[in-house]
Amino acid sequence: MRWIVINRVVITTVRFAKIFLKPNVLFVSKYLGSFVIGILWVAVTITETVFVAAELPVILSGPVLRRVEKDFVSVWIALKQAATVRLRLWENQVKASDAKDDNIWFTGPDSGTKTVRLGQQLHVVVVAVTLPAAKKLEPGRLYSYDVEITPDGQSTKETLSSQKLLKNDPPNADPDGDHAKVLALGYDEDLLPCVVLPPAELEDLKVVHGSCRDTDNDFPDGLAWLDDLLSNDKAYTSAVKRPHQLFLTGDQIYADEVPRPLLHMLTDFAKEIFGAEVEQLPLIDKSAASKVSSFDANVLNFPIGHRHNLIVNEAGMTTTEGSSHLMSFAEFCAMYLYVWSNVGWGDFPASGVPEKAEDFKLPQNWDTQVPTAVRDAITKKSNGEPADLQEEAYTEDVYKRDLARLTEFHRTLPKVRRALANVPTYMIFDDHEITDDWYLTATWRDRVLGSPLGSAIIRNGMMAYALFQGWGNDPVKFQPRTGVTEKQPHEQLLEQVPQFMPSKGASGSDTAAGKIETMLGLDLRSEIALDGSYTETNPPLKWTYVVPGEKHQVLVLDCRTRRAFASRTSPPGNIGLTAQAEQIPEKPDPADKKVWLVISSLVVLGPPIFDDLFGPLLFRVFDAKDAGDLQQDRGTKGLPGTNPDAVEAWCFDSKLFEALLKRLAPYSPVLLLSGDVHYSSTNAMSYWFKKNKTDAKVVEEPARIVQFISSGLKNVMPETIVLANRSFSILQKMIRAKIGAEKLAWEDNSPAPVQLPSGSDISPRLRGLLRKSPVLIPTIGWRGATTGRDPDWAWRVCPVRDVREEKDRPKMAQPVSLFPDDPSKTDQDIGDSAGRVEYQRVGERHARQLDHLSNSRQILFASALAVLTFQNRHEQDKNLDVLYAIQDLYTIQRDPQDLASKPKPLVYTRHEAPLRDLWQKMPEIKTGS
Repeated sequence: MRWIVINRVVITTVRFAKIFLKPNVLFVSKYLGSFVIGILWVAVTITETVFVAAELPVILSGPVLRRVEKDFVSVWIALKQAATVRLRLWENQVKASDAKDDNIWFTGPDSGTKTVRLGQQLHVVVVAVTLPAAKKLEPGRLYSYDVEITPDGQSTKETLSSQKLLKNDPPNADPDGDHAKVLALGYDEDLLPCVVLPPAELEDLKVVHGSCRDTDNDFPDGLAWLDDLLSNDKAYTSAVKRPHQLFLTGDQIYADEVPRPLLHMLTDFAKEIFGAEVEQLPLIDKSAASKVSSFDANVLNFPIGHRHNLIVNEAGMTTTEGSSHLMSFAEFCAMYLYVWSNVGWGDFPASGVPEKAEDFKLPQNWDTQVPTAVRDAITKKSNGEPADLQEEAYTEDVYKRDLARLTEFHRTLPKVRRALANVPTYMIFDDHEITDDWYLTATWRDRVLGSPLGSAIIRNGMMAYALFQGWGNDPVKFQPRTGVTEKQPHEQLLEQVPQFMPSKGASGSDTAAGKIETMLGLDLRSEIALDGSYTETNPPLKWTYVVPGEKHQVLVLDCRTRRAFASRTSPPGNIGLTAQAEQIPEKPDPADKKVWLVISSLVVLGPPIFDDLFGPLLFRVFDAKDAGDLQQDRGTKGLPGTNPDAVEAWCFDSKLFEALLKRLAPYSPVLLLSGDVHYSSTNAMSYWFKKNKTDAKVVEEPARIVQFISSGLKNVMPETIVLANRSFSILQKMIRAKIGAEKLAWEDNSPAPVQLPSGSDISPRLRGLLRKSPVLIPTIGWRGATTGRDPDWAWRVCPVRDVREEKDRPKMAQPVSLFPDDPSKTDQDIGDSAGRVEYQRVGERHARQLDHLSNSRQILFASALAVLTFQNRHEQDKNLDVLYAIQDLYTIQRDPQDLASKPKPLVYTRHEAPLRDLWQKMPEIKTGS
């Protein structure tokens, strides 16, 4: 600790020396000469590098257990040095001291896997082993793993044990305490972390999912509760009890909502790990005939807390935050390191952060220290008006709040790191990995990609995603193919990354940037079709993938980079028709899986009333409220629907929504796992369809599609909505209303599918739906109309409620008694003739109930981590067994009567959905008034 603090002091002193030298070179050289200046500059640079290198351990982040199959195991890890890495496996749970060459199960080749250089002290790798037939992993067994790291130019090999990751630091560290630096990755001292396959029986499978992990709020970090699922009752010792797969369904980072103190630490850490080379970010110099110039991506040119105008006017983006938006590749990389590991944080908060809010103000005479193009991009809107820098909004109270939030986030990072080392983890992006509203509309896409800065930010965010998330999802895409000389696109990306931020003196950065942008499809524009719609682009790099299981299979969809648009400003079609065909094959393969999991970062089946009524209304309300401000900024000018939580629901592009359902029907039963919306719930769809176009009628038993939503790990709807939900149960009742819950559909509108009686009072909106092709109508409001022919398909969505008895729910979810002072009495004892004392009891109960997590049976407005399990149940009325999918939503709620102890994550909401529908009849139009 003392050495680290001394290092920080020396580094800070050295950097002040460099800061002084750079602007005063002419002044100092007048007296000392340019030769002396050069010597001083080299000296402080070497000193800085030496002290930084002494502080950082070899392993900066990880290991993170990634893709695991019967014949394949992979682990992601970030190192401070270039190295070769080998993955080593042993049967059962073993201690590092017992894991020897003579009892090893399998290991990678002696040559190991070379790391990829991102920066001077940042090298990442996904190290994998492909197992032969005789060494395939078996379900129901645990295997231990270690990584053997050989830094370039060294013979000494580092392991998890030598890096001190297999014992607690301090030795008596409490996982839920305030001072843990390292938690033993194997859960017991010297025990290696484990690899596990999904079990042979579906009823033993435990799939965990979650999304939306935002550092910039007060909510607890639900990802840390994964560690509790492993440690409770020593589940980590069992191949059955422990979680088997983790799916992070979007927004693993919030690039556009970085707290100012955190961005300060990120930029500082980026200097350490990327060294002397600094990325150049492009800006349009409006004073020089719109010439594009590049500028060092440092905090002088792109100051912390003053980036909002750059983002919305220069880059053309639409985030409502953005004052501390990530911009450079180094910042994106540092962010990933910070949210998965506490290594870079140092002795937080004692070091690494400014002392007060005022330190984030622009320095005096800042406008004279930066180029004109930089000054104008930060201080002027696109229409030339002054931008609001909002310096006064960042008060000392806000600064202290940010520090408190970061302190709590930092506290649980050792739990997060340990859990990720032990559960196979799969990821997919949503918008916040890049920026809020990423590819919201066709106009948004063209506007941002047409901006040099906007394109650079998207490139940097997607590069970081590829290296920190995408690589581990499907490592084979990034590997050379045996007997094939042509390199895969993902393989080519890994070749270009080291050239993007080359070592000092090397060249090729601009060329690498251009090649990477082409691979990412940033040079492509959506083509207009005959009907005025815009088709999806087809970039070389694809991000969808498949994960096999014993009795289940997982399809992970890309809802961002393959979008189509009905018009330039319409809500997005999250996956275009061609891309849907690529991502979801026409028939399930293999065909013998009991259930298919489909990961869609964006919710496919929201609560019907949200999708059909509230969503279209909300985005217009948001736009109306902020109309004046929206028209002032280039990003939002002339762009309706700039709140993506309201307009990105799948149902807003009915053509692509119905196409998706049609593709999913053959996979029944399908479980959709999604996040994004900042609440958690479950909705179940029964989908009737014709197996063949020539069939006269739809299938008798509908396909089953169940939507499980878990959002967010660390982000929830605004407090006003949460309070309304807790205080007024009418909100939950409205959600259970059947508005929008049923639809009937025909492929074409001739002959007329619905017969309207003459003089009928049917709304123009419904009549208009009958003129479209295909025809898609709700079942209500038809007043005497009849169907002229059977539908080609139909569906019904029903919300799922927690049906447990109150006694089976956590204490802080149960209703408070009217008689807390007398446990022998129940609410019924209050009597019919209530007086002043009785009314006082009712009022006191309402006050106490506000501290509870009420009304969580249907929608949970709290940080959540979801665990998906399965049960076979015998249905007496049908005399057969039916498979149920169960989503347990874990969260915490502090008991105001017990402030001394930290609350544990408990199942506050349980949703159980049958994966067959043997009870409902197909929807019919309602002919009454």
